[in-house]
Amino acid sequence: MKKFIIIDTFNGEGYSDSTAVIKEFEDNQEARDHCQEQALINSSELTEYDDGFGYEMDDDAGAFKFVELTEDIIGVRLNPCINEYDLIKSERELDDMREFAYEHGDLDSLEEDEVEGLRTGESFDGLYIHGGKACDGDAVFFLFDEGEEEPTVEAIAEAAQKLIEAIIDNQSSLWNPDLECTTECIIMHESEIVEDLDNPEDVTEYSGINKEMEALEKLLKLLPNNE
Repeated sequence: MKKFIIIDTFNGEGYSDSTAVIKEFEDNQEARDHCQEQALINSSELTEYDDGFGYEMDDDAGAFKFVELTEDIIGVRLNPCINEYDLIKSERELDDMREFAYEHGDLDSLEEDEVEGLRTGESFDGLYIHGGKACDGDAVFFLFDEGEEEPTVEAIAEAAQKLIEAIIDNQSSLWNPDLECTTECIIMHESEIVEDLDNPEDVTEYSGINKEMEALEKLLKLLPNNE
């Protein structure tokens, strides 16, 4: 089995949930097939790329792309606005990209601690940074720790069960504020998923049952073969 980065971007509503996760496949073809299957969930008409598939939904567009994870890749920078990405292969590249985002991005939508984390480089993984008037400057970084593993099926199932219970109870207070409602749990370890969902004091409320449904959908997509 080989490790691949699966990149999921969308420039319509929910664009900030665009993400990059690590999954294992036998080869490039299996990773490619996975991207095609995911894209077909959104549209029956796809645009084929060398590294994946794009799709359109009304006036918006998205893409699922794949890259084999090699030892020199330490992260990716996504721009969901144009459904593109850049691989990050050195700390210097990462610092240059981070500093550019800090100096030229529209930071008004960020909290003070988020701005400070971006400035110092201490905490900006998964943070969506708007590029101001030029949306081609939008950026969201995903960094890969050496030896990082996917959450287990058991952890995903347990987290999904808690979300189902919340949906039934019509509650909206079981999600970590750092998860953007749906996605970063994908790259968390089993204990962290369970811990976040078991400690309501560490979470923030989101309005409406739709966010919980979106979160559940994302969790279920982590299961092998999307089953």
